[in-house]
Amino acid sequence: GSMSNGTSKPRRAMQLGATLIAVAGLLVSLTALASAQNTTSTFYSGNIPGPDFCTDRSLGGPVTYPYDSNGDGVANICSLTRTRRATAARQNAMERLAGEPTLTLAFSILFSEECTKVAETFGEPEKEATDECAAPRAAVAAGRTPPAVPASPFPLDNTSATFFSGPVVTSRIFCLDRSFGGPVTYPYDSNGDGVADICSLPRTRRAAIARQNAFERLAATQVALFLQLFAEECRRVPATFGDPVKEATDECASGPAPTGTPLPTPSSGTGGTGTPGTPGSGTTPPVVNPPRSPVATKPGNYNKRAAQNVRLDPGDGQITVEWDQVTEDDNPNDNDNDPYDRDAVYEYEVWWAPKGQSWSSTNRRFTSSQEYTITELTNLTTYNVRVKASRGLSNDPYTPTLTSTPGIPGPPVWPSDNALTSPFYGRITADWNEPHEEGISDDGITSYRVQWSTSSSSWTSTRQATVTDTEYTITGLSGGTHYVRVQGISSNGPGTWSLTSSIRLTSTRPTPGQPTDLTLNTAGTGTTLTATWTAPSSASPDPTHYQVQWRSCGVTGRNCESWSSSLRQRVVEAPLVTDDIPNLTGRNQYDVRVRAINQDIVGSWSSTARITLGQAAAPTNIKLVPGSHDIAVNWDTVTSVPPVTSYNLQWSTSSGFSNATQISVNQGETGFWINSLNDFNRRYIRIQSINSNGPGNWSPTVSLSPGTRNAPTISSVTEDDDHIRKLEISWDSPTESHKAALTGFKIQRRSGNQSWSTTTVGLSNSGLTRNGDNYSYTFSNLTTGIAYEVRVLAQNSRGDGPWSDSSTATPGESFIPSADSLSSTTDDNNRPTIQVSWSAPSNPSIAVTDYTVQWRSCGTTGYRCGSWSSSKKTTETSSQYSATSLRTATYYQARIRANGPSANGGSSAYGESAKYLVTIDNNDTPNDRTDDTITLTELN
Repeated sequence: GSMSNGTSKPRRAMQLGATLIAVAGLLVSLTALASAQNTTSTFYSGNIPGPDFCTDRSLGGPVTYPYDSNGDGVANICSLTRTRRATAARQNAMERLAGEPTLTLAFSILFSEECTKVAETFGEPEKEATDECAAPRAAVAAGRTPPAVPASPFPLDNTSATFFSGPVVTSRIFCLDRSFGGPVTYPYDSNGDGVADICSLPRTRRAAIARQNAFERLAATQVALFLQLFAEECRRVPATFGDPVKEATDECASGPAPTGTPLPTPSSGTGGTGTPGTPGSGTTPPVVNPPRSPVATKPGNYNKRAAQNVRLDPGDGQITVEWDQVTEDDNPNDNDNDPYDRDAVYEYEVWWAPKGQSWSSTNRRFTSSQEYTITELTNLTTYNVRVKASRGLSNDPYTPTLTSTPGIPGPPVWPSDNALTSPFYGRITADWNEPHEEGISDDGITSYRVQWSTSSSSWTSTRQATVTDTEYTITGLSGGTHYVRVQGISSNGPGTWSLTSSIRLTSTRPTPGQPTDLTLNTAGTGTTLTATWTAPSSASPDPTHYQVQWRSCGVTGRNCESWSSSLRQRVVEAPLVTDDIPNLTGRNQYDVRVRAINQDIVGSWSSTARITLGQAAAPTNIKLVPGSHDIAVNWDTVTSVPPVTSYNLQWSTSSGFSNATQISVNQGETGFWINSLNDFNRRYIRIQSINSNGPGNWSPTVSLSPGTRNAPTISSVTEDDDHIRKLEISWDSPTESHKAALTGFKIQRRSGNQSWSTTTVGLSNSGLTRNGDNYSYTFSNLTTGIAYEVRVLAQNSRGDGPWSDSSTATPGESFIPSADSLSSTTDDNNRPTIQVSWSAPSNPSIAVTDYTVQWRSCGTTGYRCGSWSSSKKTTETSSQYSATSLRTATYYQARIRANGPSANGGSSAYGESAKYLVTIDNNDTPNDRTDDTITLTELN
């Protein structure tokens, strides 16, 4: 077998130890600790009747464990597995981790899964009937997929106005100190006297336990970020919780130097004294730097008369060197009389020297085979290695020099393709091979460390992850080039870093777009907020979820929480475009915003809407219709709790509504004529809803001038039959004799989530065509295959009239080839391969000069596609994939575009085929491809 040199090799299963390796001496697996407690021979009776007792009795969730404090074989107390200080910091870190924007969806799914695993009840049946775990459990019971549980907030006690004084809760961090499970219980004023008197959970015990389990699972998948947050929180918690001996060596004392704003030291009686934010003795903890491991060397260029493809496998005090023979034919036309041919090599010389020292013939060995093990080397010393092909000539060539370090694992190897893939913007999946094949030696790798960076020369331990598989997905990345490297970790420590691999994430990848028309209303009992929005227009791909985020701005609306620190958010599964936010505070003002999510692609936030809870939302869908001296105003009915009793309608010639006129419109009426307007000045109009709690917020301002033309009606938007980059818009604008004459139109267009682009067209414009009251205009230089939204307004001397409703069409859509299924075939050499077939464009008006075909592979899952390549032009309606490049157990996809004359717009957009899994059966003769069989399976 071969060893690591950068070529692709089969993966073998790793032999893992019974326990997980601690990362940088920081991360102690709670699972392992809990298991050690719960699988012990300790007998449960008396105080602790069973292994679940502490789970039930720990308000903060399953973070305390049965413990036999007096060694009599009977568990008698519930105990922490770490100091209170480290527990508090760890809990804070998990809260922050779950609040990371790129992780909220993952956490909500884990939360849901854990809800289905916890006990059905913890003694609170009334509250449990509607708690966060109720919906997932009901879904599982009905055989449905459990919905994601939104990452509902924990109380922001640091900003609470509750007064803290005796005799029980003496400060805002008293509950943090007294909650064994960390800061997951909060000061609560149970009798409403303004003084916090108990520590309370903000949810049921059942939901708290499920939430805690979800925290633990999320932290295990995001080790690097979790450790960074853990370190920061170690500085923010108080210096001591009254356990100075244990705190001197706890995780907050020995971990990396954290940063962050310290929390105040507890007051008297809450856990001792100390310098705020300084763990242990008050000294700065030592900085833990990333391991200084060697980096794999690039092999360089091989002389074709030298040995080829050198692989180095480090072991305990040794390096095994393996190589391939000299190129078979240096000059195939010399009838094998070339003195440098492979057959002239009678032995190979293996040379080595510690890195930085000169070569010496003392460190040279001869062999006639293609493998040699260098022994009696010094562990953790890096050596240079090279191989010479000996023919007895003075200029016999050496291979390039490679380096290796005995005693640590060798460098992992990137496959020849699909090492880094990005199926979604913001995510990179790294896939690598072990340093060498099974059967040569064993580096004892128990885990891998993956690092990523935006620089090929700058690396940090805050951007890394430790995994036990040879694959890892990095999330939450921005656009630009990203670099990735991997090292194996054994009992001897971290090994040699792999070569660096890179991939560029472009900001042009499609996003799910931006939700619009966000409206808010009060629902339920008056403490629930309903948000409703419109899905992004022309989104590609469509959203799979929406993230709804809200914040309280207090009674006055001037004391808003920060968006960045807010954990008040929920996840809604598309296509639903509404969400109820429960358990809010009546009469408080709330801001809400929404963004669309597609897998790991996150769109931009919508505009922010505000409501005073209990008041009715402002009217929406306000439409204005101009008369000759009046304006008709119409809007949609508003529903709220309490119900709407009337509306206030204001209009003014000033956008600031100075000297505004206001009238009251009864509930049930959704229209009003503003008449007897004696001038043609623009009127600014807004409306508010009123219920028993008073008037709500004003609607956005709309405006119009009396005497302007009515909104046109778009009759059609169609692609041009003779030019694939044109759209023709037709609309009706009837004559209005009682108004000033029509002078022209404004036409707006946009694609996807772009802003509107405006074109003003006068009646004399040569591009405007008129047929009675029907008008048409053609847009040119558009992008083929992309949907465009258009709308029109009419103009006269009084100004711009209202916009028409919009309409959508796609230029060049009928010139895009329609890809059929992939099928198996054979090439000219009778080798089996695959081909794609397609239908010619449906547009008969434009001649096809030829087609461009491109292929890409999509990995073993179908969701990790590489870049499009293998471009080929053909006049046929089918094309083959190169048989020599085809790999088994891999998905493939093709795309085709039609090429036409430049006078007709040139090339169409690409039409894509489905993805197909290719399976190659290696039949009778393994080295003969002509008798192989190919099976294709479409990805559902």
